[in-house]
Amino acid sequence: MNSRTELDHLFATEGVVASRDCLPRQRRMLSRLLEEGAIARVLPGIYAPAAVACDLRVRCAAIRLWDPDAVVSGLAAAQLTFWPMAKVGRVQVHSRRKRHGPAWLRLSRSVVPDEQVVTREGLRVTRSAWTAVQRAAHDSGEAIDTALRERAIKLDDLFDAWRAHCGRHANAARRPVVLASRTNPWSQGERGLHRELRVGGVKGWVANHWVALSAGRVALDVAFPGLRLGFEFDGYAVHGNREAFERDRERRNALYVEAGWTVLNITWAMLADPAAMIRMVRRAISRAKVSARRRVRTR
Repeated sequence: MNSRTELDHLFATEGVVASRDCLPRQRRMLSRLLEEGAIARVLPGIYAPAAVACDLRVRCAAIRLWDPDAVVSGLAAAQLTFWPMAKVGRVQVHSRRKRHGPAWLRLSRSVVPDEQVVTREGLRVTRSAWTAVQRAAHDSGEAIDTALRERAIKLDDLFDAWRAHCGRHANAARRPVVLASRTNPWSQGERGLHRELRVGGVKGWVANHWVALSAGRVALDVAFPGLRLGFEFDGYAVHGNREAFERDRERRNALYVEAGWTVLNITWAMLADPAAMIRMVRRAISRAKVSARRRVRTR
C-alpha cells in the first residue's frame, strides 16, 4: 500500500488525520496535499479533506484527537444531541489543556461537571439539559423549548442543570428564562402565550395537553381539559407548505368531530395586543362553561 492509499484509508475511517500518528512518508504526503489545497488544517497537527474540513462532525473528530478530555457545549452540542437543525457558528469547547485555537473555536477554561457530560461517538459533549440552560442566557429559551418539544429533557432535568450552573457567568440572565419554562413551552410563540396568560391572571390551563384521536395522539398548546377548550399558537412558518396546512386542518377537524374540542388560534399579532387577546380567551372560557353545563343537563 503506497502512502497516498494509506492516507486515503485513514481519512475514510477517521475523517481526520493527526500528523503525529503518520509515518514519515505519510507526513511528507500531508505536506504536499496541504500545498496543493487537497487537504486543510483543522487544528494544529490535524488535517481533513478540504471539501469537508468545515463540517461540524469533522471538526468534532479533530477536537477529540486534539484534546480527548475536552467537552463540546453550546449550539454544537445541541446539534449533536437534540437539535439537528441548530445553526452553529463558533464551536464552544471547555478544555483545561488548550489555551489557543483557530477562529472557529471558542475555548473556555470553565469546568463542566462530569454528571453533565455524555459521550457521542467518542466525543465528550454536554447533556441536553445543561446545553439548553447554558443557551438560555442568549436565546430567550429557544433551546429549552426545542429540547422539551423533542422530549430530550424533562422539567426536573432542566432545573437540575440550572442549579448546576450556579455561580457561572450570565446565570442571572438564565434565571427568568428557566423559571418561565415551568409551564413546559415547546416554542417561542407558546412561551409568549403562557406568559400573557399568567400576567392576565387566567387559570385552569395546562400546556401541551395530549388528546387521543383515531389517527394517534395530538398535543394542544394550551388546554382547559374540563371545558374541552384549546388554544394553538400559529406562527407563519408552521404552515409553510400546503401539506402542513392540510394536515393542520385535518387535525383540527378530528379534535372537534371525534373528541368534541373547540380549538382557537393565537398569532404573533394577537400576542402584540395582550389585553385584547386575554379578553378573547376569557369570552371563549365563558362560552365553553355554558356549553359544559348544557352537556351535563342533557345527560
